[in-house]
Amino acid sequence: MNEIEILENKLDELITETQEVRNKIRDLKLESLNLDLEGKYIKYHDDFGWTHYCLVYWVTKDTIRYGNFEYAYLIRGLGFSGEFVGYHDCTSFSWDYSYEFYIYDNDIDKFKKEIEKIEEITKEEFDSVLLEMLGKVSEYHKKYQEDPEK
Repeated sequence: MNEIEILENKLDELITETQEVRNKIRDLKLESLNLDLEGKYIKYHDDFGWTHYCLVYWVTKDTIRYGNFEYAYLIRGLGFSGEFVGYHDCTSFSWDYSYEFYIYDNDIDKFKKEIEKIEEITKEEFDSVLLEMLGKVSEYHKKYQEDPEK
């Protein structure tokens, strides 16, 4: 083995060790965060103006969709969100047995702030907001059929 190969092997070992240490630091930082959401009713206001409502059944690290972020989690469960403003391109409603949304950032402090925006709510509030949104879905559904220009 020549000197270049020896140095390349050493570099590969150092890169691997550096990545392991970096992952350990990230994992230790994450341990201090409260991501114990499974079985809870929550609402989360994202930075795009949407409010997500969810009965959480799964929280996991996201390694695919937002894999380029240091801290990224997928939250999944029975959930919904909606916006009813009267504009065709901004009025929508989504309900799903497997509703999901993501929280992510590269900075641990900013990521903590995202987690702090998750609010635990009661089943009653969850159901009440859903019924309110379903009423709006029905209202807008009828309104559009009567006059698509409205």
